[in-house]
Amino acid sequence: MGAFNDNLLYVWQDGMFVYTHDGGMTWQTWNIRQLENDCAPNWQDVCDSQIVEVHFLDERNGEMVLNYFEVESQSRPEYTLYTNDGGTTWEVRDG
Repeated sequence: MGAFNDNLLYVWQDGMFVYTHDGGMTWQTWNIRQLENDCAPNWQDVCDSQIVEVHFLDERNGEMVLNYFEVESQSRPEYTLYTNDGGTTWEVRDG
C-alpha cells in the first residue's frame, strides 16, 4: 500500500491497481488489461506483466513499474508506465 498524502492512497496486486483521491471514501480500480489497445506487438509483454511498485511525485504525476517473466530466457524485464491524472489512466512511453 502507498500514500502520497491523506487523500491519495493506493494499493496493488498482480495487474490490479486500486486508488482513492478522497481519503478512502470512494475507491477506483485500474487493471493492466486496460492497456490492451496500447500494446503494440513490441509492447505485448507489458499487458502480461505484474505491478512491482508505484510511486507518485505529486497528486497527479506518478510512475508504475511492471515486471514480466520471460520463460524462454528466464529474464525479468521491467517496464514503466506513467500517469498525469492521479492514476486514472496510465500510458506506456517507449524509450
